[in-house]
Amino acid sequence: MDSKIFALALMLTYAFPIAPSVRANNAPKVILVSTVNNPCPGAAFSRIQDAIDAASAGQTIEVCAGLYSETPQIATSLSLKFDSGALLMPTSIHQSTVSLATGSPIAAIITVRNALGVDIEGGVIDAGGSGISECAPNLMGIVYQNSSGTVKRSWVRNTQLVSRLNGCQSGDGIFIQSGNGGTSQVTVTENHVDGYQKNGITANELGTQVEISLNTVVGAGPTTGAAQNGIQIGFGAQGTIKRNFVTSNIWSSCISTDQCVFFATGVLIEQSDEITVEDNSIGNSQVNISSMVRASVAVSGDGTEIRKNTITNAQIGILKSANVLSIDKNGNHFEDVDIPFVDPSPFLTTPGTTHPER
Repeated sequence: MDSKIFALALMLTYAFPIAPSVRANNAPKVILVSTVNNPCPGAAFSRIQDAIDAASAGQTIEVCAGLYSETPQIATSLSLKFDSGALLMPTSIHQSTVSLATGSPIAAIITVRNALGVDIEGGVIDAGGSGISECAPNLMGIVYQNSSGTVKRSWVRNTQLVSRLNGCQSGDGIFIQSGNGGTSQVTVTENHVDGYQKNGITANELGTQVEISLNTVVGAGPTTGAAQNGIQIGFGAQGTIKRNFVTSNIWSSCISTDQCVFFATGVLIEQSDEITVEDNSIGNSQVNISSMVRASVAVSGDGTEIRKNTITNAQIGILKSANVLSIDKNGNHFEDVDIPFVDPSPFLTTPGTTHPER
């Protein structure tokens, strides 16, 4: 055989087997989603969940402006980016997972479970049409369980039940949790969280590591329903709470904190040690920062650093558990605060409880 013909045949033989791999590598990095009524050029899907199911690890799903009525669930490493004008507002929200600590049902708009590197950016996440008519399942906006990633520049709102259920311990904006030996590492930054019934941002359980920074968290103001907490780190979770604006968490049935059954807090550290709370603006709450536990719980919150915060308009600025042995509270600025710091005797309990979310 002519040497030139042989060489050409050899090239063709080796070219065809690698073609499928070449096509796979040419898969688009960004998958576009748009609504039928507001088409986005190049969009391959009209539902966010369909795009998630089709995505490979490392891809970005870009959600164009429009109204989406669904509750996406994510178990793949990907980025979910909402364009300006994208509103995720389901007309009914059903159970999507359970609490890894208590087993109680959770109904979330976006649920991330057992996935690394899931980044959510932008969009309005609105639970106002949840359709939930009982205290359970627990209504939430965004949930990360045994997962890692970032939640950035999103507006999470209206995680509250109908008015007759305002006493239910339900309704979190962003909820991060580890369990069953898993871990979670999540950054929550530059978000706006409001309209929640129970907690704005919550990070719970051993194995959870969070950075909560530059968020605006606005409670309901005076309410006789659930005692609200703006930001909570608890039950062994670790992390930092820095440069947030937290306001308007007030349980109005509490007239004086030494006579209250429950009270609301701006920042709650519940049974977690060595948490840093720094450079926040926290105000208009009954207790702006609390590192106390319920009276029936043992020592909690040692090594907490509460520094350089501006604390305004509260009955108590910083309330420490009776049994906490070490706390750094240097450099805080208090304005219109009745009692800047309360440190109960080790043999006394505080009648009020922060009623933490779990």
